[in-house]
Amino acid sequence: MTYPKQLTKIAEDTLSPFLSQIEGLGEGETLRWEDSASALDQFRYCLYSWLYLSGNKSYFKVKRLSPGELILTRLKNIAPRLVSSLSPSQVFVRDMLGGIALEEEVLSVLKEAIHTEELRLEDFEEVLDLWRKKDD
Repeated sequence: MTYPKQLTKIAEDTLSPFLSQIEGLGEGETLRWEDSASALDQFRYCLYSWLYLSGNKSYFKVKRLSPGELILTRLKNIAPRLVSSLSPSQVFVRDMLGGIALEEEVLSVLKEAIHTEELRLEDFEEVLDLWRKKDD
């Protein structure tokens, strides 16, 4: 489904009576709407657009129970724990240069990676320095 880059006046007017209730939903709580199938189609599109544009799409589940019934459930918030953060250069050294012992071979791999656009020319020195430091 393609969403607009911003909400239309009609979408804002359609959703405005419900936004405080939607934003106030706790984890696992649900809102339910009943109307004609065509009215719910338009409402659902507006709702999806708002969820997408507000960055909340992954926190809610919209489900059509029947042609005349729609529910919105707030999903549980997932809070993953970041274990490590590696730069693209560090990932390249780990994945592509990890088992290479000779600098000549490393240079050959780096040149090929630049040629095939797996590595940017600007990152060449950084990757080479990281490879040199990995055994220190």
